[in-house]
Amino acid sequence: MARITSGILKALMNERIMVLDGAMGSTIQTYMLIEEDFRGERFSDHPKSLLGNNDLLSLSRPDVISDIHERFLLAGGADIIIVLKKHRLIMKFKK
Repeated sequence: MARITSGILKALMNERIMVLDGAMGSTIQTYMLIEEDFRGERFSDHPKSLLGNNDLLSLSRPDVISDIHERFLLAGGADIIIVLKKHRLIMKFKK
């Protein structure tokens, strides 16, 4: 997928109202994921619980993240998707 440059984005905003969506956390919760979903094969032996560590889903369950993005873009009518990283990943691994 090509990156939208700021020039293209500005041109689109001059043409119409654009919809922004980024409710990833609450949408992920609707999937009722379990510990194994967050672990996948890559983190299967990690000594701590990874349940709720949404940042890992890009690696362990990319299908879920892809589905959410598709839902935002198609069903929700979003033009732009944002994901706010709270830099919690390192902290969760330290616990």
